[in-house]
Amino acid sequence: MKKLKLTLLALGLIALIVGAVMLFMAVSVDMKVVWEIATRYQGGGTKETLHDPRPKMLIISGIALGAGVLIGLGLGLPLHRALSQKKLDALVDQRVQQRLAGSAPEAATE
Repeated sequence: MKKLKLTLLALGLIALIVGAVMLFMAVSVDMKVVWEIATRYQGGGTKETLHDPRPKMLIISGIALGAGVLIGLGLGLPLHRALSQKKLDALVDQRVQQRLAGSAPEAATE
């Protein structure tokens, strides 16, 4: 299981890096070209201002990345906390005492 977990972690990190590079290319290169074309042919008759969409795209991408991390952490965490060693030892001792107490009357009757 540990090897599978490490393999999935490595694949996830590789996918995250590839996604980050693709996002950088889309925001920095492709959106720059679209923005230049949109502002180049802006007509003089209407004075509508165009807003650069790149900051909003980065904010949305950051929120999506944060959401993905939180979902991954939520799926990766165990349902129950593991018992501490002290509690585990106490539980084992209690079960041993219960079994010894349960078998003591049977030994006395034989």
